[in-house]
Amino acid sequence: VSLDSRVREVINRRMQDPTPHIFEDAQLQIYTLMHRDSYPRFLNSSVYRSL
Repeated sequence: VSLDSRVREVINRRMQDPTPHIFEDAQLQIYTLMHRDSYPRFLNSSVYRSL
């Protein structure tokens, strides 16, 4: 999974005192990437069109 360095650094710092919310920034970043890039490309792919 490709996360930007800021999110990785935040997660690494939070690992010292983890909470149930430690990965929320990463989750939002990945969701946004999928929503704006990966999913639209999938919808335009031949794999999707052949379903």
